[in-house]
Amino acid sequence: MSESLDNPVWSSLTGEHASLGRRLAHTARYHADVAPFVGVDVGAPTAGKELADLVAPGEAVLFVGPAPELSSTA
Repeated sequence: MSESLDNPVWSSLTGEHASLGRRLAHTARYHADVAPFVGVDVGAPTAGKELADLVAPGEAVLFVGPAPELSSTA
């Protein structure tokens, strides 16, 4: 249980809330009309790059738990 609380958005979007969002290999997000939260698989080196496919330029999202390293082009 504590593992899911360490990364709650990822745990939710890879579990019971999967139908409420969109997921790539190492990143997941709720649909924009549901919630502004994004989650990542801890330690996945491609998570930051995958965000570009899930988050529109200029769109604001929130991380609760781990966040990937982001480049200025991500």
